[in-house]
Amino acid sequence: MHKLNRFLVLFVIFSVFFVGCDETAPPNEILHESNNTPVETTSKTENTNPDQVETRSFLMGFSSWPPSIDSTLNNQAYSFMRKHGDIFERHEDDGMPWVEALNGDPLPQAFLNNWADQKSLVGSDQKIFLMVSPLGMERNNLAPYYGESDNMPLPADWQNKFLGDKQVQIAYLRILKEGIEFWHPDYLSIGSEVNVMMHSDFDKWKQYKEFHKFIYTELKKDYPNLPIFATFTIQEMRGEAEGSNKERQIKEIKSLLPYLDIIGISAYSYGWNYWPTGKLDPIPDDFFDVALQFKKPIAITESGAPNRDFKALGINYKFDDAYQKEFLKIMLETAQNNDVEFVINYASYDFDKLLEIIPPGQIREVATIWAYTGLVKSNGIAKPALSIWDEYYAKNYTK
Repeated sequence: MHKLNRFLVLFVIFSVFFVGCDETAPPNEILHESNNTPVETTSKTENTNPDQVETRSFLMGFSSWPPSIDSTLNNQAYSFMRKHGDIFERHEDDGMPWVEALNGDPLPQAFLNNWADQKSLVGSDQKIFLMVSPLGMERNNLAPYYGESDNMPLPADWQNKFLGDKQVQIAYLRILKEGIEFWHPDYLSIGSEVNVMMHSDFDKWKQYKEFHKFIYTELKKDYPNLPIFATFTIQEMRGEAEGSNKERQIKEIKSLLPYLDIIGISAYSYGWNYWPTGKLDPIPDDFFDVALQFKKPIAITESGAPNRDFKALGINYKFDDAYQKEFLKIMLETAQNNDVEFVINYASYDFDKLLEIIPPGQIREVATIWAYTGLVKSNGIAKPALSIWDEYYAKNYTK
């Protein structure tokens, strides 16, 4: 999902997009598509069927990615996230305050305000997953600068820096420590979809490995009980992405295992890597096995599948409700039967409303690929896949 975040965030910022959660505005109800009756949040104590497993050992939740620029719809989505999830994902993927962090200056107010806005969305009983990345859009370049606003160009003296630079390491370590003190996360990822570098620029991947070891080791001195890890795309791990090699992926990830408390997985069973149909169909039951083989706990840090047809980047994608339900079924069954810490369905609501404000072109087409992966349509109608999600969410969480 690395291209989506950057393209949409860039556009949205220039459109003065972000709207915080107004707790005084009551959210609209989620409705069943069949009869327009409200969807009730299933209590975790209501499931009394003796033939069903009454507990789950993994957390479930969403990122705070909003469905629109409309505060009413966004408030509805945020309320939904709290009612249907017990973990909140904060994805810090829109730039780093490199200069201030290195110089020991206060972090930019815009950066801190964004943290405060996002933290206000977290439910009082929700766990927090903080996902931070030093990488930019292509996952083989340094993240942009976060100064007066996010996604600013890197200052001139930062243009040629990468993860092997000691100044980058010092600055990033400070950002992470301030993030930990502010968010008090239950889980921390220090690199997003980092295995893309293995085939896009192997020399930079080697830099990342040393960078990761340094950051992990330093953080563990102060936060020994905090699970710290990185995330990997399952398409690269499975050798399905263009240029990727499954054997090399496995070998390289194994070399990093002592510095990974969890294996984070970015899991999508569709996309441009699956030319010409754009998807795995049927979705293999062993879809997650490549990650499970490391004998470490895993976390599905972002995931999703669409439920409707669309066209993007020259591919006619064909999806329906059954495909989305099957993806969720396989993913949640995998989580139930294995050592999985949590599952994040990245979008809570479809964000086709955002597409309407993006001019036609590549940015809009890339955004379209993930626009219909929510469990609720942008009109507030629940999708059939929500019943699969809620079946598991109704189980009592025990760890």
